[in-house]
Amino acid sequence: MLNKEVSTCDNVTIGIIIALNNRLIFIIQALQNIKYEIPTYFIRQHDQNSVLVDISAADLEYYKPKISF
Repeated sequence: MLNKEVSTCDNVTIGIIIALNNRLIFIIQALQNIKYEIPTYFIRQHDQNSVLVDISAADLEYYKPKISF
């Protein structure tokens, strides 16, 4: 799943996966240096190149880390 492009359910690309553990995927949007920590249970589907999460782009603010990674 590393380096896959991540999109929201409303088709907004939010970055690539840089790390994961059993409960979180860590995503970074390199150009704007925006980071997200999204629980793995929000993964709706994935293929060889991309991951779709069941989160709206309007709700992404809730998934910015409190501590930088």
